Amino acid sequence: MENSNEEIYVRDSEGALIGVNFPDDLEMIGSGTYRKNPTLREVIIPGSVRIIGSHAFSECNSLKRVVLSEGIEKIERYAFSYCKLLEEIRIPSTVEYVGDFVFNCCLNMRRVTLSKGLKTIGEQAFSSCELLEELDIPGTVKSIGNSAFNRCSNIKSLVLAEGIEEIGSLAFKGCESLEEIHIPSTVKKIGFFAFGNCLRLKKVYLSNGVCGLDKGIFGCCNSLEEVSIPSSIKKLPDSIFYKCYRLKRVVIRYDNYDDLLHVIQGFSSAFSDPLSSSNDHREKYIDLVLVGPKLNFIEQLSIKNVCKMFLSVEFRKNQDISKKNDVSVKKEYSNNDISNLRKEIDRISSRLPDNIRNNMKSRVNELFKKYNKDKRELESKPKGGITLELRTFNTIKII
Repeated sequence: MENSNEEIYVRDSEGALIGVNFPDDLEMIGSGTYRKNPTLREVIIPGSVRIIGSHAFSECNSLKRVVLSEGIEKIERYAFSYCKLLEEIRIPSTVEYVGDFVFNCCLNMRRVTLSKGLKTIGEQAFSSCELLEELDIPGTVKSIGNSAFNRCSNIKSLVLAEGIEEIGSLAFKGCESLEEIHIPSTVKKIGFFAFGNCLRLKKVYLSNGVCGLDKGIFGCCNSLEEVSIPSSIKKLPDSIFYKCYRLKRVVIRYDNYDDLLHVIQGFSSAFSDPLSSSNDHREKYIDLVLVGPKLNFIEQLSIKNVCKMFLSVEFRKNQDISKKNDVSVKKEYSNNDISNLRKEIDRISSRLPDNIRNNMKSRVNELFKKYNKDKRELESKPKGGITLELRTFNTIKII
């Protein structure tokens, strides 16, 4: 052992530095202090240290064990980057900020423990930790930086706790082993391509409250099969499902007709290339499930016109999506109400594109023609009714 500047250096038989014991009153480890040390194997940093400076231990190719004690508050950028033998790290609860690139390219990192108390994970903080399998991010974390876990290709389990507010661009891009994601309701911003190239990702659940989606969030997730979209999302961003070739079921929860219409219209660019104007329309392969309050006849009619490019469209009640509910489009009108239908048609159709509006009006006009043709029979009966049908729609009963 050797005492130098109050630090105790541990050396092997050949004099190479293999460990450092820091004094209990040390408050900061300066920038680049042990950078590129080729023989350093173990470091125990006491709780008296408040800040670990940038590049403090970066590129220490023999460093295998690091202990961070409670009391440390900030780990600055590149502090342990390219420590290729480092296997495990526990971030103590006193650390609020993990800077950019702190554990970038720690290729042998297998376990990361993030304690409650951490608030910010910087850009590329854990990127290319290729052997990391599990990740639990606590709700005290408000911001996950751009590319924070980019190319962590072996992560199979990802837990994002309630409380997280922002997920940066490319944050989990290339997490190729990830199969399922639950986004908590507190997330208000998800950046560009945040979960792009997650090649085994099959299911995505966005909790109600999630909003602020950027382009291409799930781009190139070519195993993605099912997505649940909450009512808090009012419009789909461009390219959100770019190259999601296996997507076959989308559940949309909605609060009202206008919001539902805007989300569905977003599918026109949902499969587009984020870097060009090309668009691979894949709606024809998707079963669309719409979950929310009951829409009136005209609203359902317009939604079905907008959704005719999908493989199927199903309306379900808000209470239980797991049950097979009656999805027929039915609306009862008295004779006196019939004249008001045209006003409602004009109100609803004014929000639709020209081609869909014209198609809808054409179909409704067919209904009125049939109604007028048989109206005499209806008026001759004190009670009773008449059934009117549209070819591509469910039975509509006018009483």
